[in-house]
Amino acid sequence: MKILFNVKYSSTWDNENSPLQLFEGNIDRPLYVKWNYEDTDYEIIGNEDDFISNVFLFQEFIIVCYSKKSKVHAFPNNVVVYNFRKEIIKIVLPPKPINWNKISPIYSIGEIKEIDGENYLATYIDTDNDFSKEKGVIGFIEIRWLNLKTFEYHPTEHSFIKDYGR
Repeated sequence: MKILFNVKYSSTWDNENSPLQLFEGNIDRPLYVKWNYEDTDYEIIGNEDDFISNVFLFQEFIIVCYSKKSKVHAFPNNVVVYNFRKEIIKIVLPPKPINWNKISPIYSIGEIKEIDGENYLATYIDTDNDFSKEKGVIGFIEIRWLNLKTFEYHPTEHSFIKDYGR
């Protein structure tokens, strides 16, 4: 039996133009995700103290990326894998960056990519960006790939992007 997820987004535009029910997929800045499993209702709710950046919904588990300043799931423990009973399966720690030395928070999760026959989820980390009025945001983003079976990062596959500002 497939789990049907109900979603409410933080923006009116998303609530009017994005799916409010889905079986799988990436949800950007949801207010909540609700589902029923074995005749029990469950929900993951974002709020000011525990802002949710992204949720990735699978038919095996749910991955939630909380803000790095979340009260309950703060960096470096801000990516949480739940089962359908909302029990924590794993806390996904940020990867060791390939292109710089300091461990950086995961600020977003994204698309699925197949590497060597396995499915991986994009995780986005960045340098502690500097901001100035003259130059804007200066920093770098690294995309690392999280194996969805082992929850380990691919040792070499990554992308490196100059961050011109978000």
